[in-house]
Amino acid sequence: TILRSVGDAIAMSDLEMRIHYVNEAFTALTGYTAEEVLGQHISFLFGEAMPGLARQALRLALVKGETWQGEVSARRKDGRTYDAALTIAPMRDARGNLVGYVSSHRDVSRLKDLERARRRFMTSISHELRTPVTNMKIYARLLRQKPQPERSESYLQVLERQADRLGGLIQDILEMTALDSGEAARGWAPVWLPSVIGDVLSRYQSRAED
Repeated sequence: TILRSVGDAIAMSDLEMRIHYVNEAFTALTGYTAEEVLGQHISFLFGEAMPGLARQALRLALVKGETWQGEVSARRKDGRTYDAALTIAPMRDARGNLVGYVSSHRDVSRLKDLERARRRFMTSISHELRTPVTNMKIYARLLRQKPQPERSESYLQVLERQADRLGGLIQDILEMTALDSGEAARGWAPVWLPSVIGDVLSRYQSRAED
């Protein structure tokens, strides 16, 4: 009853890693029925895509009768793959003799996708921050040179746009922090697309001209 109720996909196998039992979470996640996996080697689900170093570490842990944990790529019955957090632990009888193994895994694809997206965002935002800061320094230096009044006004407008852009980037970082903490706003609102396009044009006009 406990095994049927556990959310992680669980499989119990013998010393040769042949599956003798899977719980309902296993069949729901992988798409295989119990009848289709009983008697199969557990590697049919993970082994093909497991990196060489991870495979060696797993074999060493099995030989020593130790627990192994890692992230592997698993394949569902329909051919789709997913990132899985896998644990394989030794199963012993009352005398402490090794009689088999228990594997449990869960789908962490969404968490991995979020982490990859976060890394891409942080890399992108780091590059984006340099542009407005550099432009603000340039136009501040130009203003110190006391240009003609009409040029001063143009420089000030550029400074304002770059300051707004910098503020937007900072807001993006704050929103990403909110996403990580689980406190992100869930509200949605319509936007006027021409204003979004106009903002993009105003941001990059001077760079395009240069």
